[in-house]
Amino acid sequence: MMQRGPERHTGHRVSYETVISSLDLSIENAIQYNQYYLCGSAMVDNGMLLLAAVPLADCHVGVIADPKHTSRLIRALNDAHPIPTLQHLKRVRRRAGPPVRFEVLLAPAEDFASGADCLSALRAAGVDASGLDAETVVASVPAAPPRTRAQFAAASEHWACNFHEDAALEKLIAGTAFDDADLDKHRRWMRRAGGAAQRGRGVVAGAVVVDPARDALVAEAADCRGVHPLRHAAMNAVDLVAWSQAGGAWPVQDGDVYDEDLPDRPPPVGTVRNRQDAVDDEKPVGPYLCTGYDVYLTREPCTMCAMALVHSRVRRVFYSVAAPHGVLGSAAKVHTVRALNHHYQVFRGPACSASASPAS
Repeated sequence: MMQRGPERHTGHRVSYETVISSLDLSIENAIQYNQYYLCGSAMVDNGMLLLAAVPLADCHVGVIADPKHTSRLIRALNDAHPIPTLQHLKRVRRRAGPPVRFEVLLAPAEDFASGADCLSALRAAGVDASGLDAETVVASVPAAPPRTRAQFAAASEHWACNFHEDAALEKLIAGTAFDDADLDKHRRWMRRAGGAAQRGRGVVAGAVVVDPARDALVAEAADCRGVHPLRHAAMNAVDLVAWSQAGGAWPVQDGDVYDEDLPDRPPPVGTVRNRQDAVDDEKPVGPYLCTGYDVYLTREPCTMCAMALVHSRVRRVFYSVAAPHGVLGSAAKVHTVRALNHHYQVFRGPACSASASPAS
């Protein structure tokens, strides 16, 4: 059963047509993915990096005159002079001929003034350089690992790379991550968040939490910082999810919604925490807060809200309007901090005009 407080009528009302304007799909200085674009993740700090060329760095390269020494040279070089910043590169590459030859990475060019100095230092470190030509060259090699299939193809023109394709990321780039049915769902839930924003007290903002496995509403909340300074829309939504799991700290506001029956249903696969058992019937049932859930926000969240979404283990965050102090793309990208113990993907998409209030 969905719990909804009584409808509240105030002197200031925003029409639904104003809250949900026609979808503005124009996106400037961003990568567009089927009308939503990725604002970064733990793996990709900036969505623009997905289309950027892989940066290059100069390295001293030796020519292997006798291929039978290749394995020995690789082992010796890895022991004497490993290159931790270039672990994404293969130490040796085969150059097409004629004549066919093998080249080996000796060291970054910044480590030694010349190729001769590099070979001398390697010999001094115990490397048997027999099998290498006396002459070295400087080659430009990929300085960072390729993250996309296109980057891998381009990087491989410079040097042989290791690469593990991320199928989900490739779909984002190709614009196939969201099909028409997915886009309809995103628009529908963002409209729902826009409707919640009408009830905002202090700031016009709304939040909706959705279980994507069931395409079902878990919580709907308006911004209530006029009641309490911490009760931003995202914070209220997380608290309502806690209410749906027999928790919750704040009184439910008029018009807010949560699904009180959620703990009695089997949770989505992968989101289960401790189930009740005969020994301790106080153990919670169902997902931990927002594990596996998607959150739709009419406006970009502040640091407090973004971190609350981290700690509540959301899966993805969709927001409409950037905010001056927002930290999922404007002032910062908190969700890309690698030190965090949980990361979610962030998408910015079709706008709800009611969330355009300049307050953070």
